[in-house]
Amino acid sequence: MTLLQTPSFRITRHRRPLAAAASGALAIAVALTGLAGFAQLTPHLGGAAALASAPAEIAPELAAAFAAGDATGGAGAPEQSGPPSGPAESTGSAGPADSADSAGSSERRAAADEPAANEPAGGEPAADEPTAAAEAPTEPWFDPETGEAEILIRFADTGIAPAAQGDAALAAASLQRGADAALAAAEPALTELERAGDIRVLNRFWIAASVLVSAEPSAAMLRTLAELPGALSVAPNAEVTPLEAVESPEPVTDPSALAATTDRDGTPVTYGLDQINAPDAWAEYGATGHGVRVAVLDTGIDPNHPDLRERIATDDPHDPLFPGGWIHLDRTGTAQPKRPADPATHGTHVAGTVLGGDASGTRIGVAPDAELMAVNAISDGSSDAKILAALEWTLAPYDSTGQPAGRAADVINMSLGVSNSYSDFLLDVLHRVRQAGVFTAVAVGNDGDRSPGCVSNPSSSFDAFGVGMTNEARGVDPRSCGGTTRWGADVVERFGWPSGDFTKPDASAPGVDVISSVPGGGWGRSSGTSMATPHVAGAVAALRSAQAGLSVDAIEQALESTAWHPDGAPASGDTRYGAGIIDLDAAVAAVRGDAGVDVLATDAETGAALADVTVSYGERGEVWGTDTTGRVRAHLTPGDYTIILERFGYATEAREVTVAADGFAEVAAALTPRTAGVATGTVTDAASGAPLAGALVSLVGQDLSATSDATGQFRIDGVPVGTHRFRAATEGRYTATSEPAEILPTSDAATVVDFRLAALPTVLVLGDQTGRTVDLIATQDAVATGLATLPADPAVLAGYDAVVWDDPGAVTPAALTAAIASADAAGTGIVWLDLGATATSGLGALHEQLGSPAARTAGIDATVAAAGYRIWEQPEHPLFAPGAIATGELIAGSIVLQDSRADSEKYVASFDGLTSPTAQVLAQTIVRVRDGEAVRVESRGPGIAVDERGGTRHAYLAMHGSHAASDARTWSAAGQQILVNAVNWVAGSAAQQPEQPEPKPPVTPKPPVTPNPPVTPQPPTPTQPGDTGGTGTGQPTAPGGTDPAAPTSLGALPAAGGAAAGASGGAASGGLRAPAAQATPKPEFTPKPPVATQNLLTAANCGGVLVRVSDGIAHLTVPGSSAGDWFFLHVYPSKTPVDWIRVNDDGELRVDITTLRDGAYRFALTDAERAFAGWVEVTVGSGAAATTGAPAAVRDAATVLPATITAPGFALTTAEQLMLLGAALILLTAAGVVLLGLRGSGRTAAEPGAAS
Repeated sequence: MTLLQTPSFRITRHRRPLAAAASGALAIAVALTGLAGFAQLTPHLGGAAALASAPAEIAPELAAAFAAGDATGGAGAPEQSGPPSGPAESTGSAGPADSADSAGSSERRAAADEPAANEPAGGEPAADEPTAAAEAPTEPWFDPETGEAEILIRFADTGIAPAAQGDAALAAASLQRGADAALAAAEPALTELERAGDIRVLNRFWIAASVLVSAEPSAAMLRTLAELPGALSVAPNAEVTPLEAVESPEPVTDPSALAATTDRDGTPVTYGLDQINAPDAWAEYGATGHGVRVAVLDTGIDPNHPDLRERIATDDPHDPLFPGGWIHLDRTGTAQPKRPADPATHGTHVAGTVLGGDASGTRIGVAPDAELMAVNAISDGSSDAKILAALEWTLAPYDSTGQPAGRAADVINMSLGVSNSYSDFLLDVLHRVRQAGVFTAVAVGNDGDRSPGCVSNPSSSFDAFGVGMTNEARGVDPRSCGGTTRWGADVVERFGWPSGDFTKPDASAPGVDVISSVPGGGWGRSSGTSMATPHVAGAVAALRSAQAGLSVDAIEQALESTAWHPDGAPASGDTRYGAGIIDLDAAVAAVRGDAGVDVLATDAETGAALADVTVSYGERGEVWGTDTTGRVRAHLTPGDYTIILERFGYATEAREVTVAADGFAEVAAALTPRTAGVATGTVTDAASGAPLAGALVSLVGQDLSATSDATGQFRIDGVPVGTHRFRAATEGRYTATSEPAEILPTSDAATVVDFRLAALPTVLVLGDQTGRTVDLIATQDAVATGLATLPADPAVLAGYDAVVWDDPGAVTPAALTAAIASADAAGTGIVWLDLGATATSGLGALHEQLGSPAARTAGIDATVAAAGYRIWEQPEHPLFAPGAIATGELIAGSIVLQDSRADSEKYVASFDGLTSPTAQVLAQTIVRVRDGEAVRVESRGPGIAVDERGGTRHAYLAMHGSHAASDARTWSAAGQQILVNAVNWVAGSAAQQPEQPEPKPPVTPKPPVTPNPPVTPQPPTPTQPGDTGGTGTGQPTAPGGTDPAAPTSLGALPAAGGAAAGASGGAASGGLRAPAAQATPKPEFTPKPPVATQNLLTAANCGGVLVRVSDGIAHLTVPGSSAGDWFFLHVYPSKTPVDWIRVNDDGELRVDITTLRDGAYRFALTDAERAFAGWVEVTVGSGAAATTGAPAAVRDAATVLPATITAPGFALTTAEQLMLLGAALILLTAAGVVLLGLRGSGRTAAEPGAAS
């Protein structure tokens, strides 16, 4: 680009001052007249040179991406026109491509031993996509559809105040105050950037003062972020990915048959528990982890596993989200209301080793009485920001709404690491976790056989306890990493470490062929340092329960000084064993003191002993519970303590006590009962109003409940006076939670809370070969029933909302036709499955008996490494929507793996030629084929299709059939979600039931108490056939409608997501009146801007949207829309998110544009199915936006646009532009007079030596 230059003159030496003044005046004039042009040009003048002067360190990969964005005008998604038909393209090296030490792998990547691999964060990019925009980053932190990058900005803060160290609650509060102070200086600039639409703030973090933003590639924007006050570093929100598994879990039918020995009660235990002497510690010291909380940061957990379900910490035993014990985070670190799940097996296996029970007949957990906290740190889209949020949650837990819940973890288990990686991303955070008094056990990694001397990050931190793995013979497995760190002096000084050179692992534990829990209620055998680490985490929990008040230093000293070390091994600096194999029994003996407190709790009114009183000493960790005699003995280190006694229904008591060096101090407390009241009500069917018997109505957060009788009535006595919420649940119904209701003393009145419960959708699964498909559907708010064969009476199918046709055996054409007819007549949708294992699957039967699909390929392929789908059409379709299992967005080209088992044959199936004219293919069946060191992706034909005809819906999934070798347990989380979505869609329910209603204002009944309105949980709103989430294509005309301007380039149509800046959370501005035809409530999500920049709004994607402007109101018409439909409005060029707007009874969207400055804007609309509906240009000016009076027949208020919308172009008013032009003319005239005078006099008196 050529920049404007000031004119040059040849002048004499004596007249240079005047000439210089004239030149300056002329330059100023040019600058003023070209100010708008320069303003538009400025953002494009960045580059490497511009970034070099930034005060904050900028990650090289981010700087390179932003420089590329400037050079190319922004990186966009490659245009795609259809499925590939030619040869597959190589993706490069196969083996190292997913490993930590491969070329090009990010140093900041963290990993676990077993991948949630089947589960990319929103789908894995296809390997054989076109690469027209090769300059665009391909990492998950860059969104090719919006052209935005996720950027993590770190700020300088003060850390944890010395007085708060050792107490997780105080430490968290100190860090939060420090982060607030650190970010205060930058907040005005961040707010202005967000208001201008230049960035979107996605999250903030206090554990290391940071802000996560999303911004478009621009070197100027990157420089702006780096220059924020206090900024230390600017880096991408890098992906955190699991390492490839050492060994996939091998199913174990009878763990007791593999047990090496038994505990003192005769119960079999795993060899790992025996090797670390856990049974002896249980028997001699009662060191079982009681009252200690362990946070497992991994792929997730199976909350229904018999060895885990009673161990998950929660503030509400009736809440399936386990507040305080489970959190589901997306890749921005934002909490989602998702139930616990484990899309892989890793997290469930790890948790079982920490604290699992003996449901299999064999004890598998080191600390079986400890409490579990879990977060999906490395599944469903993981990142640096997500790890920050996960560690914050361990120090200050909260529920999915952000409200505080539970208490801090005492121990953290992290099976994360990249071999031979040295990055300080987690150093600050782990240092602060240690300062807070929380012990962190980290796997050292599994590349020892390939990379001798390896030390993974973050186990390479001095503040983390690195764990290596041993086998049953007490030998170190060759794959276990170990080496000596080489941290620089600056790092050592920063954290106060004794040295930068220290040995890892710190100690070792059993990690080879470890038997533990796996999702689905079973057990499996697996290997890796990830299997060794939970042995240490469990040991620390047991140690802390046996001797409370220990510091992290004291715990490390106990573990290392008592560890078993083989003869002949180095006494120090052993990079294989570290200090040796931990010995729990010896470690407890080393720290167990003969001091503490003996507590007695009684009822202040009756004097009776109180059981189940929680005894703690503040927020410092361990808790105990009184037995049936009201007593408990707690071992404590000498010192002063505040002992706190709590029990539901009683006032909390606190006692100050001093624990001497020997002996136990007596603590007696009489707890005063709180005044109680009564809650009563009726539970009825939402549809018929009939009473529901057997419904469990409970007090939220407490173990106080009652069951409804035959008349649907219930009564709960002993509810403490105050405001409470109640929850009603029964089998086959949606759970409902009441509004807050005030409980009055029993003598005044009873509080009435009524419930209306809606039925869950019913699903019939035919021919589920393993039972896991039924189990999966049953966990997702549905009543699932399995039958091995097709019922003789086809009318049976009509009794269900949806049918999943897996492999019920051979059927005749007549039986198949009759079944379809019966389902169609009842409006029952069908999901047809296949896998390629038999000819009697759903798709196989359709092909063989009815000839639709006309073609089907099926069978085993031993050459493929993985099989699954690639989404090609309509990524916004409800089948691909995020949900409770997988929250990541799927886009066109995303790969969803169904079977990636190592070293096993894969079933592969596809189809083609569905005869229905309304059928649509949405995804291809694909396989990954290894060819030496390369891997390529091949398309095998259509794999997913949908059809709507005659009022019913059918879905076709070629890779979702069940078989002993491949079923729901091998599917990725995205694959599981697709099946659940397909069931919901064919049943007429494209959206899932929210986990909990939004909080509402408290209800305070006054005596005499009148019944509150019954609580009715809203089931998913049925989506009528025809609402596929696509855009309309009709072209209706409207008065005054004009064709939009057509820019020159074509862009991709992205899926929606993200957060609105300044969008209202309630009704649209102006109080829209509900149209008579409204059928759906306002959507609760905020979509992303549909395109990255205004120039991507083209004639090809305008969608036929029309507009007419009258009296300051823009009336928009969307083809194919109906009264009551919702559309979200973004205004370009600033991409300002406005709000959801509803189509009124006249078929229009009404927008008040009187607040806009003159100019041309583009209004882009996204529908409630996350599809880009189209756009239209609205011109403001020449009276177009002037309000001349209320319209004569306005029946609903228009949505008022926020004043923050940036006008297109350089924002100068007409008066300001005239003033600039006037000043420029004056300066031009003055400069001309001076220059003409100089030139004229120069002809008569030239100076000697002057230029001619």
